[in-house]
Amino acid sequence: MRCGVSAKTGQLIYDWEHCLQSIDKCLTTRIGSRVLRRHLGADVPAYIDANGDENTIMHLFQAITQALDDPVGGEPGFSLQKIEMVQAGRDGAYHFVMNGIFYPNGHLGDWSLKQEKVAIWPN
Repeated sequence: MRCGVSAKTGQLIYDWEHCLQSIDKCLTTRIGSRVLRRHLGADVPAYIDANGDENTIMHLFQAITQALDDPVGGEPGFSLQKIEMVQAGRDGAYHFVMNGIFYPNGHLGDWSLKQEKVAIWPN
């Protein structure tokens, strides 16, 4: 069973809720910025304030995919299957729906249990 501490409330969180928090941490952390875990992170923060053109959006999709599927610094409990942008406003906010497979014991290297899940990011 996955277990951790909520970054928002300080309470214990489990399973899918913990995986969602890990996905968020992975996507919002700049690569190389965590002292003891330099491999963790994504290029997503590099696109803050970038022009909202097709090129930037394509690079954003690529950065999300690479970050989550990275075997060293990604999220072992989630296998991204499909990603869709559901909001892109003039305010520069992008929202994504990510469909994938949640592996409750993926962090332990056990991918025998699986569940289809949908992650909305940012949540």
